[in-house]
Amino acid sequence: MGMDFPGLFLLREFAKKSFNVYCVGRTDDDIGMYSRFGKKYVTTSTTEIVEIIQNIANGDGKRPLMFFGSGLYLDLVLEKIPEVFQYVDIPGRNINIMKLLNTKSRVYKKLKDAGINVPETYLLKDISKNCKIQFPVIVKWNTKKLYDESIGKTKLITDARHLGNFYDTVDKGYLGEHIIIQEYISEKSFVEWGYGAYYESGIEVGGIVFWLKRQYPQGISSCAVEIEDKNTEIVRGELKDFLLNIKYSGFVEIDFLMDPITGKYYVLDVNPRPWGCIELFGKKYINIVDYITGNHNNLEECQNIKPLCFIRFFPDCMAVFRTLKKTKKITDYFSILREYFFTRLTIAELDIRDLKPVWGCFKKGVRILMNNSLQINKNKAN
Repeated sequence: MGMDFPGLFLLREFAKKSFNVYCVGRTDDDIGMYSRFGKKYVTTSTTEIVEIIQNIANGDGKRPLMFFGSGLYLDLVLEKIPEVFQYVDIPGRNINIMKLLNTKSRVYKKLKDAGINVPETYLLKDISKNCKIQFPVIVKWNTKKLYDESIGKTKLITDARHLGNFYDTVDKGYLGEHIIIQEYISEKSFVEWGYGAYYESGIEVGGIVFWLKRQYPQGISSCAVEIEDKNTEIVRGELKDFLLNIKYSGFVEIDFLMDPITGKYYVLDVNPRPWGCIELFGKKYINIVDYITGNHNNLEECQNIKPLCFIRFFPDCMAVFRTLKKTKKITDYFSILREYFFTRLTIAELDIRDLKPVWGCFKKGVRILMNNSLQINKNKAN
């Protein structure tokens, strides 16, 4: 469910083992929909999704495994059509725990109770237009089910006037519980890291910590590099304790801001599903499908001398170009070269058995460049 990069990864991995794979995407332009593998469906209609899953379950004569490759579909199923879980198997099958982790305001409270730092957070409905909070703040969606492009994924609010303008433009009665206002953690001393893992009844079966080094567009990782040091061990241990306490099962990814010097960190987001750079996990543990389907008792860890690096090639070209335009440090140039030539590199689009997604990424990239160019020319004209 959801055919962005996590969905494409899972599709290829299951197809490699000759499983029948069924894919549900938002549009034909989703990257995974270009793959030569799998039977494809395009819909976000709840009625059609239920009908598709019923037909798949009835046609195969057994309960299919279902995974979410997109937060949009996860929200849709959890909030609108939980009856889907009658027809499929998912790791864990605990809907209440998935809802907890998928709702920022609820999971932040749970994390704070466990002694884990999170940014100070308020629901929109709990603040007033002239409330006294420290700026800047970030506006985010509590879940993605009411995501609105006019607000975007996140929005930076710099002062009280800016907050007042935003406050006046949204429907507090309708969106009050679905938008959060969050303390902004300065990126000057913090870097964004992630922890991705697979769990069984609260026990980590396999996990990896990575630096979300570059993003394009903003908020979507285009380059992630495996990290192993004393800070990662501490954070990983505390997050393992948290997930053990709630007996979580399945894929999970946790984004956090880390100060590498002091070791202080703040959890930003918890995703109870496969994540954008899950290929890092797939390179570290080479038998994911065998383990998930019960054909192997353990995940086999591949011993790597070099750190693992994940690249979405076309978006990362844009991110690199933007970085090099802004920087004059020679170390930044060497850092980029090291990621491309001195790591164990995996390129999300590229699979020699399945090349059409490369064309899909190229086509989408050209379209974005053309739209950006048109917007720049429009702004100049005005």
